[in-house]
Amino acid sequence: MKKIILALLITSLTACSSLVDKGDKLYESGLYNEAADFYQRAIERDPDNIEARLGLNQTRYKIIDRGLIEVRMMRLSSNHTAAAEKLEQILRDESNWNIVLDGPITSTQAEETRYASYWLLKQAEVFANSSNPDTFRWFLYTYRQLIANGQLVGKLTTYHDAVWAKGKQQCQALVKDVKGQRFFLKEFTEKYCGAWNQSTNLKVDPQDNSRFKQLLPDIQLTQNLNRNQNQFHTINAGADSLNEQFRNSLWYSPMGYIGIKIKH
Repeated sequence: MKKIILALLITSLTACSSLVDKGDKLYESGLYNEAADFYQRAIERDPDNIEARLGLNQTRYKIIDRGLIEVRMMRLSSNHTAAAEKLEQILRDESNWNIVLDGPITSTQAEETRYASYWLLKQAEVFANSSNPDTFRWFLYTYRQLIANGQLVGKLTTYHDAVWAKGKQQCQALVKDVKGQRFFLKEFTEKYCGAWNQSTNLKVDPQDNSRFKQLLPDIQLTQNLNRNQNQFHTINAGADSLNEQFRNSLWYSPMGYIGIKIKH
């Protein structure tokens, strides 16, 4: 038994070493994303593999460094949207990877963040003054990490009241159309108004004629259940899974008109 365990351990260590070696070769070739994948796989097999962890950290620094160069090239070519999106992704990666930068790379990121902040403030003003308040909310979500790093949260709150007032108006406009059989619109309006912190009291017909309220699977048990309990449990689990998927679909409503029969 000990020999088997030892053999498995040697095989595992050999596989991890092979993954690290592949990662090293890809790193030397400048294929940093691909190298990171092999280092990550090695760590998944052996969490205590120091070489894999060092290789992964070093590779991630290179990914960020190269990414910042791309950001600068995009900005210099006046492609400010792409530059901001790329910088946003870099900042998210740093947060997810728990990386703290130092040296010249820190200065580069700080400089690009300043340039991106100027662009973000101009974009925020455009979106805040548009007739559609959802574009401003999308803007805040899309660049949330960059906005935080650029310390722009305070400046952008000046648009809050005006944008939320427009969101309230949009909510009220939707509420007027919710009636009769418009169950889909009712559900959408509840979520939309909730996003703008607006409560609703929507009324539609007591019965939804467009969707189903129950799933009726037609399960055929062709063998003796006493001799095939495992098969019975498998079929039962399949029916439960089918019901769960149905309840999470657009075709389900607790106020639906009839049940839908599905052969399983």
